[in-house]
Amino acid sequence: MRCDDQKILMKNVMRLVEQWGDLLKDHHRRAGYLAASCSAAFVLAEAGLLDGRRVTTSWFLARAFRDRYPRAKLVRDVMVAKDDRIFSSAAFSGCLNLGLEIIAEFLGARAVLPCARVMLVDVNRTTQLQYPNLQGQVGHGDDLVIRAQSLLLTNLAHAPDLNMLAEELGVTSRTLGRHFKRATGETPLTFLQNARIERARRLLETTNMNFDQIAHRVGYDDASSFRRLFTQTTGLAPRDYRQRFGAHSAESDQPSPSDHG
Repeated sequence: MRCDDQKILMKNVMRLVEQWGDLLKDHHRRAGYLAASCSAAFVLAEAGLLDGRRVTTSWFLARAFRDRYPRAKLVRDVMVAKDDRIFSSAAFSGCLNLGLEIIAEFLGARAVLPCARVMLVDVNRTTQLQYPNLQGQVGHGDDLVIRAQSLLLTNLAHAPDLNMLAEELGVTSRTLGRHFKRATGETPLTFLQNARIERARRLLETTNMNFDQIAHRVGYDDASSFRRLFTQTTGLAPRDYRQRFGAHSAESDQPSPSDHG
């Protein structure tokens, strides 16, 4: 999230808290329910309603939320979270799953499926893991880290290790690691792994390459190891990911025998 965007967001959040914060707190204190979708979680957190409570928000807002509200228990990967009569959800269409959670709260779990069928909502869509990209890791403004990220992104298949990368940038590996952690919240190795996973996602979405070929394309000789990492990170095996998000039909895919996720 860019600094200017965050300033605009917080300006609106502060205005809403000034107008409605006391009313929200009083409503919850009187055993009332609250629900927030996407950036609305910032309003509840700014009002002090999320201290010590589980909450989610849209994946691209997660780092800004965590940094500003460390006392909230952010669960960034889930689609919907609830804690002590406070519901929260991810961006836009996540509010449909939020609605189903509220229905379950008041009418019971058996009411959810009929409602989901009418609303055309996938009741099994419980995670945001398949959706994030590198947006949150490249808008930080640290020139050293931007140059490092550029080198990694343009050399995914043959990326330099930390020492080689630091040497090419004219700094120590410790300095580079410190800058990286401060700017992105992660290590250079984690950024590289996420970049390789994102490139693999794009290739699964837009090509018929089998996963062994994709793994080699992004820099992994051991396709089985990369398959495990991909599945752990996205919540979907490669074939399942392609079936859900690929531009090609499942019938047109030609995976290798080992591409079973």
